[in-house]
Amino acid sequence: MHKYFCGVAVTASLFVVFLAVAAASPEAVGSGVDVELAFDTTGSMAGSLQRARQDAQSILAGVRAVVPSARFAVVSFRDHGNPGGEYQTIQPMTADTAAIEGALEQLRAVSNPSPGNLDVESYNLAFHRSYADSSLGWNPGARKIVLVVGDAEPYGGGAAGIAGCTDTHVDPDGLNVKTELAGMQRAGRTLVMIRAVSKETTTSLNCYSSLVGLTYPGGTAQDGNASNLVTPLLDLVRAAVAPISIVPTLPVALPGRVTTVNVTLSNPSDVPLRMNRLALILPHGFSALRARPSATVERAGVTWTRARDIRPHGVLRLQVTARASAAHGLGSLSATGTFQIASGIPFTSAARTPIRVTAAVSVRAAASTRAGSIAGAATVVAPRRTSSFARVTGAVHNGRFTMTGPHRRRVVVRPWAFTLSLARGNATARLGVLVVSTEGLSGCKPGTRGTLIATDRTFATFAGTASALIRLPRACSVGRTRWLVRGGSVKPS
Repeated sequence: MHKYFCGVAVTASLFVVFLAVAAASPEAVGSGVDVELAFDTTGSMAGSLQRARQDAQSILAGVRAVVPSARFAVVSFRDHGNPGGEYQTIQPMTADTAAIEGALEQLRAVSNPSPGNLDVESYNLAFHRSYADSSLGWNPGARKIVLVVGDAEPYGGGAAGIAGCTDTHVDPDGLNVKTELAGMQRAGRTLVMIRAVSKETTTSLNCYSSLVGLTYPGGTAQDGNASNLVTPLLDLVRAAVAPISIVPTLPVALPGRVTTVNVTLSNPSDVPLRMNRLALILPHGFSALRARPSATVERAGVTWTRARDIRPHGVLRLQVTARASAAHGLGSLSATGTFQIASGIPFTSAARTPIRVTAAVSVRAAASTRAGSIAGAATVVAPRRTSSFARVTGAVHNGRFTMTGPHRRRVVVRPWAFTLSLARGNATARLGVLVVSTEGLSGCKPGTRGTLIATDRTFATFAGTASALIRLPRACSVGRTRWLVRGGSVKPS
């Protein structure tokens, strides 16, 4: 990506957003929340930061009345060999508003005109310094949030197998992205990322979400753009201070059947967190049946109104039992809570997760190696009396799989029965198969029985590690029995 030269002064708007949500009062929080603001300051970031500068005065006027004494640091990073410098700590942790404003004014977007410049930046260096650089001045007992605003990938994310990331280049600083994220996790650094979306953006939100998931709990990722960078900042920091997790017992529900939804409220800080109110909204067609602990249960959702305290680094677990819609489809479970730190100003945090209602699951296998290939798909349908996808058996009415191997060996099988089991996001589909036709296998007769086992470790997310295993008599072997296949080999239809 060719980054253009452009000087950008980033104003106090970003800083003030954090002050409004990361803490509640000087007495209650003090140094309990430390936030590092790390900006990709290559040339392509100019548009998003320009709008933030324009909105600065109105944001300042609206939130200065509730500015707490939470501390902030300001960091700038670019790319290896950038004429503006690769990394700089402009301001260590401080609660001095004027010092932070001055640091933000020093941020400049600078491009790298080198012909060999890549579409990746020094995120790994920023991740490394967030926990290894003592000059940042983190308070050992503080809630530590590292917020990164950027529009590119770290070096080597694709090579490291991080979902959504595609880069395979070696980091010129000798760093490994997974090692640095693990370092942040051990040091208690929660990563919050905003993807600045423009025509210059070279990374996916999925990549940023995957990076966040490998650090300390509580982080999240979201898109921002040149017209609205402030709202995502506000949402993300709220979510980092009071993260909500919505996890259905199974990611799919059978039409008209009962399903369970678990809601977990976490307090990753060193100070108590109070939940004043929480509402869980169900998708259209769902009906809430009961909740634990006790709550107001209505058809469309559940509301907990009794205040509950969550101790430092503790969790509060809630549960809802609901009847799924009778119609097939994809919906969303959403939760919104009102929280406060000690006696401070209340703020909101929210979360959303998908849930699919279906009686059918697709089993796919598509992989090719030098030793052979497998290709095919089948659809399995749960019997009407089945209560859950946790374990389902039945007959298969369609589908074929073809295995090929060296020396023109080929065997085609048809599924006739299945057993499907789901547990903690893992799916295993065991298909009984019959040989339909063969080529180059004189001893393999049509009608020969075998088993095809497809597994997927992240059922319904389409991004996990999956495999397919075929078990047939020796006479029907094509030379290879196991294949690694792309995520989504077992997924709801």
